Amino acid sequence: MKHLFALLTGGVVMVIAWLIYDTPAFLSNLTWHKTYERVYREHKKKGSLRALRYNHATTDGALLHKQISTGVLRPFSWKKKQVPKQCAFETTIKIPDLVDASPFFNVIVHVCMMHRRRPLHVGLLVSTRHKLDDFTKKGCFVRTARAIITQEDTEHTIVSKLRDSVDAVLADERVNDSIAERMQCFRTDLLFNKWSLDEVTCTDGKVFKLVRGGARRPARVLSELDQPHEIKVVRSRKPEFLDLLITPLFQ
Repeated sequence: MKHLFALLTGGVVMVIAWLIYDTPAFLSNLTWHKTYERVYREHKKKGSLRALRYNHATTDGALLHKQISTGVLRPFSWKKKQVPKQCAFETTIKIPDLVDASPFFNVIVHVCMMHRRRPLHVGLLVSTRHKLDDFTKKGCFVRTARAIITQEDTEHTIVSKLRDSVDAVLADERVNDSIAERMQCFRTDLLFNKWSLDEVTCTDGKVFKLVRGGARRPARVLSELDQPHEIKVVRSRKPEFLDLLITPLFQ
């Protein structure tokens, strides 16, 4: 009897370990469960607002961008309810020229260099939907690349850590984070997202721009972030600038 109990206990432990460290896609998708509503206004045209409502467990930015571009936005009646805020606040920064890398990486390096008081746990959201045989498959196909930035790291060391982490995620066959990897969000200080849903050009030429709703703040706010935040990096009106949409990570 004791031997049977030991076998059953060992089996349960193995199953739990498998679920946590090699999580099936359907279970990983559930960790993204949250409903969002995005409201858009057609560029250079006055008129009604358009909206999209979705659950992040069933879709992701890459698929949503494709769907919006083909015209799935529905009318939004702002007279019946308020336009939802898409961030807590937003700021604009001139694209830094710190390292030989993309504007996105330069922004991350710039922000990390503003936080030198302690080691910084940084995450980058990486789309893996392009790896699927069926691009329209239901689910959230996003991985998280991670790096720990120390006070001694130079700009070049930081970008090297970021690149290595992203490359490792893209080289991995898995297209979803495990539960163990998702739980690391609780240790993340800054989560960066090269976000594609702020402005979408449709197949018919129409351009829809997100109604952001966040308060405008000066760029120095980036050095004042004292709790975990997600930073969505999006295009600005001027090509030499980028806008950052900033929201507390846990809200």
